[in-house]
Amino acid sequence: MSSDDLQGFRRRVQVDSRLHEALKRARAEATVAVGASAGFTFTAEEVLFSVDEASTALSDEQLEAVAGGLLEMPFALDDDPLAA
Repeated sequence: MSSDDLQGFRRRVQVDSRLHEALKRARAEATVAVGASAGFTFTAEEVLFSVDEASTALSDEQLEAVAGGLLEMPFALDDDPLAA
């Protein structure tokens, strides 16, 4: 596969929901195989559910981490520290 083919495939996956779902399924099945080789047992459905759950729900701690807050500044935001 050439680099152009790979780029074209990536673009197609973004707009083709059937292809996107097939790729998600393939990744989940590959994850199951890698997990099994390390002694873990879970299904592709469990992998897909876990990914969906992780991508939609944020814990309070995660929400605080991304929401942040204002840093305490030694001057007001509308003050120009270079103004004389």
